[in-house]
Amino acid sequence: MNNKNEIHFRKANETDIPVIWEIIQQSIERRRKDGSQQWQNGYPNLQTVESDVSKEFGYVITVDNEVKDTHIVAKLFLPEV
Repeated sequence: MNNKNEIHFRKANETDIPVIWEIIQQSIERRRKDGSQQWQNGYPNLQTVESDVSKEFGYVITVDNEVKDTHIVAKLFLPEV
């Protein structure tokens, strides 16, 4: 029996948005409970997630094809090559 998990880092797609939003909401609540002011003013919001995915900035980590984490990778300040 093989107990290895399949772990992948890939670009997010539109079908990932509900899970990404759920992960972010959990993070917002965790920050609030920890007393942090970060992410407590309505940002990020669902529109931010949708925009990041459409711009191909959104990435997810999957374990056995299930989204477990989300990241934004954007080259906002890098000069064009």
